[in-house]
Amino acid sequence: MAAALAIGQAASAQQKIAANIVFANLSGPDMASIVQEDAAAIGPLFRRSHVATVGQVSLGQVLFLYLNLNEDGSIRGSHFTVRQIIDLTQAPIVVIASELKGNGWQKVAEAASGKSNLIFTNNRNGPGFTKFFRRLFEMMRDGKEMLLAYVELAPQGSQQDPSLPGTIIVAGRGRIAFAK
Repeated sequence: MAAALAIGQAASAQQKIAANIVFANLSGPDMASIVQEDAAAIGPLFRRSHVATVGQVSLGQVLFLYLNLNEDGSIRGSHFTVRQIIDLTQAPIVVIASELKGNGWQKVAEAASGKSNLIFTNNRNGPGFTKFFRRLFEMMRDGKEMLLAYVELAPQGSQQDPSLPGTIIVAGRGRIAFAK
């Protein structure tokens, strides 16, 4: 059994996650409201939370990206690709938090290969999005590995809660947990 990658440290359920989370809007004004909504709901779980300047990405162990993809998988309006962002930031967890349309995400899935656990969103499902990610990160803060927490929160098949967001995880980094 492979050891899990430990990110930051959290001594108890009452403490903040000792990792940095970054909310990066690579789209513009069309996504400004969901960036702020997510930062307000999820950011307080972390010791450091930062909303990057529009069009920029800051370093963080957890990245929430807001973007539109072209059919070839490139980021509309940017000279960066998701793969380049992952390579530059070395973020173990990357969430494409904007709803993706079309098939461009399939080309981007390769970007996670061995580098990040990459989560794509195809349906935010209103408040279900922030509720899901808050709970996922709380479970990780409390010692559960990311993939186990993800499957527990979003079981496949008829057991799935209809209030959950529609997400797809590509576990390029594998077993990740926030250190206790």
